[in-house]
Amino acid sequence: MSLENAILVGVFDGFTWIRCVGKGSFVTSPVMKECAENRIAAGERCLVIDLQACTGMDSTFMGQLASFSARLSKLGATGGVQIAGAGERNRNSLEDLGLDCLLEIDPPAALWRGHANEVRGLLEPYLLGRPPACWTGPSTCWNRTRSSPPRMRRMPASLRVSSESSKKR
Repeated sequence: MSLENAILVGVFDGFTWIRCVGKGSFVTSPVMKECAENRIAAGERCLVIDLQACTGMDSTFMGQLASFSARLSKLGATGGVQIAGAGERNRNSLEDLGLDCLLEIDPPAALWRGHANEVRGLLEPYLLGRPPACWTGPSTCWNRTRSSPPRMRRMPASLRVSSESSKKR
């Protein structure tokens, strides 16, 4: 997959950010699926799908978004799947298929609201079968010994949440 069509990710305290660059299609869907499934298996309950740089979506890609929402709903997740930066074209595509009933499109009270550009600057490419270095290895970006959600090492202070405030969500 080229950088023209890529999936970029970041793990933050309270959510995982997945950014689609280029067309969201059957080409990028397996990468996004693996990334989301790994994060859900690790306990993540809020996925933010960033469509700001997404030039369009096919049915495979939108089907993946619906499947993430269904899976998180079955797990009783309160965050679910949130869409950031949908834009008019992508919003219309999601609404035409009724996915706006399953996904939160640009939710006004989202934890990341007002910090999207900051978050986008911290993302790393996700390659099929090879999660970003910050997910594994000795220089891990998150502390696996704590029960709270992972925090990126370079996470902006404005996005950090205390364990007390994350319990209230």
